[in-house]
Order: sequence, then C-alpha cells, then structure tokens
Amino acid sequence: MTPSSWTIAAIGPSPLSTVEARIRALLEALSLKVTGVEVSPSVAGMHGAAFLVSSHSTLTLPELRDSVRQGAAQTGADLALLETAAFRTRKRLLVFDLDSTLIQNETIDEFAQVRGVHERVQAITESAMRGERDFVQALTERVALLKGLTLEEIDAAYARIRLTPGAAELVAAARALGCKTAVLSGGFTAVTSKIRDRLGLDEAASNTLEFDEGKATGRLTPPIMDSAHKAKVLVEIAIRHGIPLDQVIAVGDGANDLAMLERAGLGIAFNAKPKVQEKAAMALNLPDLRSVLYLMGLQTESEWAAVL
Repeated sequence: MTPSSWTIAAIGPSPLSTVEARIRALLEALSLKVTGVEVSPSVAGMHGAAFLVSSHSTLTLPELRDSVRQGAAQTGADLALLETAAFRTRKRLLVFDLDSTLIQNETIDEFAQVRGVHERVQAITESAMRGERDFVQALTERVALLKGLTLEEIDAAYARIRLTPGAAELVAAARALGCKTAVLSGGFTAVTSKIRDRLGLDEAASNTLEFDEGKATGRLTPPIMDSAHKAKVLVEIAIRHGIPLDQVIAVGDGANDLAMLERAGLGIAFNAKPKVQEKAAMALNLPDLRSVLYLMGLQTESEWAAVL
C-alpha cells in the first residue's frame, strides 16, 4: 500500500468521541498509522469521519480490507478501507436496488400475499437461498405462481410498500447536489415505476410482468433483470449521462446485486446478506439510508449545506 493514499471511512450512530479510541486501537493493531482525522457534520443522529492512514501491515490489501470490516463490530461504527482519491471523488450517479434496500419490503412477497400463494413462493425463495436454484430459475417459478394477478391486486400490494428510513431524504439530497439517481431491481416495473415517480428518480429498470386482458400470464417480458443485466444497465446509464464509473455509488443487499456493486466506483452493502458484506467495498449496517451521504464525496461547507 502507498503511504497516505488510503482512508478509513467510519460511520456510526454515536458521536465520534465515543468510538474514536476503539477505532484507533483497531487500526494500530492492523499496523495502520493514522495521519489525520476529518469529522463530517451530524446527519440524522449519525456521525462520519475519515481516518487518513498509511500502512506498515504485512497483510495483502484484500486481507487488510477484510480485517477492517471484521473489526468494525468491536468499534461501534461501520468501517471501510478505501482509496483516498476514490473516497474524495464527488459522486454523480447513485444507483439503488429496490427490495430490502430502497424499500423495506420484498415485492414478490407482497404480490404473493394478495394472490394467496405466499407459502409456495417462500418455499422457492428458501430453496434458492440454499443454492438449489439459480436466480433466474427461482424467479421464473415464482412468477408462474403469480398467474392471474390483476392491476387492482398490484395496487393493493403497493399500498403495503414502506420506504426504508432516510430513502426519500437521501434521494432529495442527491438531487440537490446534481447527482443522478436510479433504481435497478430484480422486482417488477409495476412497482419500480411508482417508486421512481414517488421519489423523483431519474431512471428505473426492472423485470416486466406479461399481461393479457388485464391479468398476469405468469411470464416475464425479456430481458430478465438478473445480476449480470443489473451491472450492464448501470454501465449504460453512466455512459448515457457521461459519468465515469468511479463517480458511481451502487447500494444493494443481495447476491443479485454483487455484479452491480463491483462495477460501481463504490459498492455499498446495505444491511446485506453476509456474502454481500464480505465482497462489497463498504458495508453499512445502520437503519437509515442517509448514512450513504458520508460516502458521496462531500467536502465543502456549501455541499453539506445543500443536504442538511
């Protein structure tokens, strides 16, 4: 590692003074020398800080990143080892997964509830989580169970949707900073389009249920939004808006988000599955999406003033 080219991003619900000593102790144990600390303003009771570090560690970079992530639990803050240049880069595109990220629900579960097939859909979901089915197979089987779903039932399911705390405020803040926003989902256009309009997102892409005479046929209209397609669409959006990938943040929680998180300049696992937390550049385990603001490259008082 090049001295002074790395930053430990620290985000937590407590004032920095209550966790700084524990963070410094962890970094010292990992042979990371703190050369400076920059504290960011409080947002919704959360606090962020950037610990500028140089390394004398014998660990490889992946090993060191894992050690920082694993050691975060004992500090009371979420921590990530990031390149300082990338950390400071002003982000211009913010991309979200939908289910269990931008919203608290799983869309297909809500559809299954109104159709009375929730237990059957849940069994397929659990099988996929055990690795017995891949994403596309599991999605196809579950969508088949939604055959007959009506537009009225979709509206009933949408009424149960709840935004994740801080989602609306984060999107509004990003827009105030001139940052483009998008939702890319393995869920369904019938919901993502409503969320796009509700929050004022610039882009939305997801799976589309096929309908015939006002009822779902149990099939999807291609292409299917799997992990690879999510990553492809993220890149297409960035190119369309002339935004380099190092100025893109992607936020998700599931294995279907991993390729998208890897293509973005900064991939954030938000209250994510363990596998996703292990592979993402940053894991956030706070309940409020506004914690992402600390990773958007805000540096000046005017930039912070625009979001607070």
